[in-house]
Amino acid sequence: LMELYLSRNQLTSFPVTSEVFLLLSALHLDGNQLASFPVTPGVLPELRSLHLSGNQLASFPVTSGVFPALMELYLSRNQLTSFPVTS
Repeated sequence: LMELYLSRNQLTSFPVTSEVFLLLSALHLDGNQLASFPVTPGVLPELRSLHLSGNQLASFPVTSGVFPALMELYLSRNQLTSFPVTS
């Protein structure tokens, strides 16, 4: 699985913890009801494009190593009040 499109559903959670996502390069979860986006480090090593616009995210801490290949991150139309980047 290299691309997954789950946009405009009613998803309230999508925990990324399975190794089934190891080769995933694009994940589209925009237009859902996600309040958080928990990711287990090392599960998305090839992810280059992450679409989370139009959800209910209040925070999205970016920790070094969680998305090593990420080139595009879409977070518009959420409830973000800060965007902490930690290493």
